[in-house]
Amino acid sequence: MAATLVISALPNANAVVTPGSKCSKAGKKEIYKGKTYTCIKSGDKLTWDKGVKVDTYDSAFAAAFLAEAQDEAEQILADAKLKASQISRAPNCAVGNSQAFVSIGGDPSTGVIALIYENPGNCDLVVRASAEFYCPRGSGGNNTVISRGTLTLKARTKLFVSLNPQRYFPLVTLECAQLTGFTSNTISVANELTRRTEPRVTVESSVFSGVFNQAEATKKANEIIKSAQSRANKIISDAKNPLFIKRAWDGRLKRAAAEKAAAEKAAAEAAEKAAAEAKAAAEKAAAEAKAAAEAAEKAASDAKAAAENARDEALGKACVVGGSCKVGRVGPGGGIVFYDAGTQQSWGRYLEYAPSVFPAGAEKTQWCEKTDYLVGALDQKIGSGRANTDLILKICTSGAAVLARAYKGGGKDDWSLPSKDELSALHYYDRSRPDSCCTFPFGRGIFYWSSSENSATGAWYRVFGYGYEGAYIKQADHLYVKPIRAF
Repeated sequence: MAATLVISALPNANAVVTPGSKCSKAGKKEIYKGKTYTCIKSGDKLTWDKGVKVDTYDSAFAAAFLAEAQDEAEQILADAKLKASQISRAPNCAVGNSQAFVSIGGDPSTGVIALIYENPGNCDLVVRASAEFYCPRGSGGNNTVISRGTLTLKARTKLFVSLNPQRYFPLVTLECAQLTGFTSNTISVANELTRRTEPRVTVESSVFSGVFNQAEATKKANEIIKSAQSRANKIISDAKNPLFIKRAWDGRLKRAAAEKAAAEKAAAEAAEKAAAEAKAAAEKAAAEAKAAAEAAEKAASDAKAAAENARDEALGKACVVGGSCKVGRVGPGGGIVFYDAGTQQSWGRYLEYAPSVFPAGAEKTQWCEKTDYLVGALDQKIGSGRANTDLILKICTSGAAVLARAYKGGGKDDWSLPSKDELSALHYYDRSRPDSCCTFPFGRGIFYWSSSENSATGAWYRVFGYGYEGAYIKQADHLYVKPIRAF
């Protein structure tokens, strides 16, 4: 078993502490024989508690701590020797050892886009550069040129090319003029929207223009190594100090505790997320089950309605108010059902049209005998035909609405002139019937009145068979009437 190292620097490490014995101040702590004791209040007395075992490091941890320190010290010395060797030699300014870089960014002095040339080395460079520039007044997709130039870059400097690229790329003005036919002084660096190629730079020559002092360089290199050696020695010395070892040990314990807490928190969050996902999945499943049940209920209802319709058709029965019906069946007024809203509306659910025609000469009429008079029958929606007809009858004593209301099919007195949209629905039913070409009584090219006004002087109509609609003057006397009713 590894031996436990004792830190003599800990305060009061030799004080004798006995659990239950008297102490002087509540909250005071003492370390004795590997335990931390706390002074607590028990009734009216202050006594030492039973103590908590102190976590201490062993020789294996101390050896690992020292090994890490030695690795760090060796790296510091290696870095220092490399830097010293570089300083103690004159700069090697061969072209192969020199580098220049180019990027595109903002010019801090002008605030506009710029080519940024950088020389990070100790040698002055002459470089060959190529870049793309934007030529004003060029056509879309043909407004940039690639120009070349020679630049001088001093050691450890940056060069910004932005507002005056002609200074470094002397041919760019001529190249833009050849491209666009215009000479301009507002040539700029191509941005990310117009640029097709990236800028390039290559080193043509490199020279060291400074003064190299071998004695000073050697002295500075030796100082770097000496300083690094001092740092390395201190790191190793600290790694052997029990106080520093204890701090590292405590730090490891804190990190372990933090990692444990983080892991527990992550596990709790994962569990919470899993619970939330499970709840969401359960709710989704419940919703899907409910939707399936509603769909099944609707299917059963539709099947029942279909069976009732089939039975009624077999018995030759007409649809009744409040019951289910089907387009094409006979309505309560003896008409043919041509529209189903799907659900009960404020005006009803179904619309039927009068199947019989009026006596010869009576089915064609003007809309109203009144002229330049807005009766207020402006609603065009399905279900508004009856209300429109009621409004018309308050003003007009003859015409389409009067003729439609006069129809009493099935003994019903609420037959009305269809609204614009109701007339459209009737025409759709006409066109959708397989026999509409030959037997449907509406005919083709026949104009029918609606009950929806277009203005004070006009009302909407539709031409059956062809389908177009428009507005016609109310005094026209050659349009037909087809009564409908809702139930």
